[in-house]
Amino acid sequence: MGFLFETLRAQAHQPPFFALYILYLDESGNPDNPADRHFVLGGAAVFEQTTFFLTRDLDNLQRKYWPSSQPIEFHASPIRSGKGFWRNVQANTRLAVLDELGLIIQQSNKAGVVLFAAVIEKDAHVYAKTPSGSQPSRL
Repeated sequence: MGFLFETLRAQAHQPPFFALYILYLDESGNPDNPADRHFVLGGAAVFEQTTFFLTRDLDNLQRKYWPSSQPIEFHASPIRSGKGFWRNVQANTRLAVLDELGLIIQQSNKAGVVLFAAVIEKDAHVYAKTPSGSQPSRL
């Protein structure tokens, strides 16, 4: 038997490799509100082993600014606008946090994070109800 045959036979007895990604999704706009012209769905697919490092980096960011605080949600809109938890945080600190969040995402993107987004413009034809009466986004 040749080398190639032996290699293929050995590989045939190994379990298949499956990459597991954890999917995080968020939306902007309301699919049921005709006044919203756009519906945006964005997310990140994170390789399972990368979640440890990404979580560690986000925890370190929180400890840098708020060492004794409960876990903080890092949502860009409230950070930018200064709403909720961010109401009493100075604007320059909020901008620094956003910059550091961007760097964390940028660095993790090289090691198992895939970012994606879809923007749907809801015009009258696309947004029209289906024959069954339900919205297309609910199908």
